[in-house]
Amino acid sequence: MIYIFLGMVYGTALTLQPFLYLHTDEFRTHSREERAARDRLPRPYPMMPHRDEKMLVSLAFMLCLAVGIAVAILGGFHVYLVLTGQTTIEFHANWAAQRRARKEGHKFKNPYNQGWRKNWQQVYGTTHWWLAFWPSTRQPEFLPVPVPGKDTRRRNAVRPQRSESLASFEVELSEPPIESFVEPLIQQV
Repeated sequence: MIYIFLGMVYGTALTLQPFLYLHTDEFRTHSREERAARDRLPRPYPMMPHRDEKMLVSLAFMLCLAVGIAVAILGGFHVYLVLTGQTTIEFHANWAAQRRARKEGHKFKNPYNQGWRKNWQQVYGTTHWWLAFWPSTRQPEFLPVPVPGKDTRRRNAVRPQRSESLASFEVELSEPPIESFVEPLIQQV
């Protein structure tokens, strides 16, 4: 998301000067001269667009600005969620619980909020804060697509350490045959 925002800032900065030229008397004069000559004339200023580039410059500037603002708002909301230790669904549930508590005269406290520093470290780790903005090189523990009847863990992924009590308690999951799902449906028809 940060890279999209930076790209939109770059696009907005690049098209700002041509966009501002569109609303000047020099552009209108140059545009009338081009229309009368029925040919492209040399640009009077380096960043001034020609009259047939007006729509493209306006579209590029407005699109970069709008997407940049939208991504900035979305990113800011997600930083808020990380710093307060919430997911989006928890945010909506906590918002409703907070309004209810306020009506009853109580103060609501999110049970998962450990303070902004610990919340950030819980999501992005305990190393430098700026590493959160770099792409992760960690392999996911599971394959992206489940394969029926197969172990979907990656072979080279680092598995989390189990406590001694959980290591002795293993439950093996086996898939029931497809017939056990289909037969009751056929009997209903």
